Amino acid sequence: MVELLDVSGLPGGQVYKTRNGGEVNFGNVFDQLRLVIEQMMTLKLIKKTESFGFAMSKPDHVESIQDWDDPSQLVWMTAGWGPDKDRYVANAARKLRLADRLGFDSIGVRESYIDTPVDSQEPDGTYAWGDFPYGGAVWHAHPHIAGVSLLAAVSALTQQEDDMVTSMILQVFGLEIYKANHISS
Repeated sequence: MVELLDVSGLPGGQVYKTRNGGEVNFGNVFDQLRLVIEQMMTLKLIKKTESFGFAMSKPDHVESIQDWDDPSQLVWMTAGWGPDKDRYVANAARKLRLADRLGFDSIGVRESYIDTPVDSQEPDGTYAWGDFPYGGAVWHAHPHIAGVSLLAAVSALTQQEDDMVTSMILQVFGLEIYKANHISS
């Protein structure tokens, strides 16, 4: 029997506590980035969509290994908007599974690396838990937050655009961690 992903049970915006006692409200930062992403759509820099999904693992030390097959352990934060938000959040979460299991970004992953491929949505409207085999999950080690690894995924755009927008979000999140570390120290 295929395990299902309960999108409603995944956490929304999160506050990250830095090593130096600072805090970053990733939910608030994402809300601000939504304006940037929508402006990029308006300017036709990326595909315009009504819905958008984002999922992220908890920022961790590079050495730590996530439980990639348990969504309650793997997915630390989700965000998105639109009528298909749940589907896109589910796709982003399942891209995380693939990238975390493999240890590298999901774009360009060869078919032989895909463990349990799943469709965007099952015919009954549910979301099977497995590898959503498309680009958009990105590992990021920000140069100013040594030892912290960020893993997130976007789903809504083309694979290449999902990948680029995820990278942009993680750059901003990394900068916010850096600033919180230095303000609190």
